[in-house]
Amino acid sequence: MILATHVITGASIASLVPEHPAVGFIAGFVSHFILDSIPHWEYKIPPSLVGHEGVGKMKFDRELILGLLRIFLDLFFGLIIAFLIFFWTKGFSVSIFCGIIGAILPDILTAVSRYLKFEPFFSIDRFHHFIHSPKKMEDWYFWGPVMQVAIVFVFVFVAKML
Repeated sequence: MILATHVITGASIASLVPEHPAVGFIAGFVSHFILDSIPHWEYKIPPSLVGHEGVGKMKFDRELILGLLRIFLDLFFGLIIAFLIFFWTKGFSVSIFCGIIGAILPDILTAVSRYLKFEPFFSIDRFHHFIHSPKKMEDWYFWGPVMQVAIVFVFVFVAKML
């Protein structure tokens, strides 16, 4: 899944427990793995960014800059939507903020684990890789994003109805 989907879903789940930031964080964290287990579309991340070429080797080139830009735009877009849906209508909530952090943390830890080869990073990365759906929809440039928008709508709808 892309970061925007994780951000909005984490915010949606955490909005259900506004008085419990720790529960919001844990729910967001767990939701990341559940969503990643579903076959989905995602954009490619430059290999040098996630360290596949070796520990500490990062090739600063056009591909890396464009990859970082894509990741930051994805995150920014998700945060803006979460802000408009939850923070703007309900006001700031520590629980929602914690749900967002929890929802994106597995991807951050995966990137960090490529360079810091020790626990708990190693085990989290292995689990993340294990749970991640082997079926990729990289050629689904239309249906892949549509599916993620549908997932977001379901989570937001449930969060707003409860």
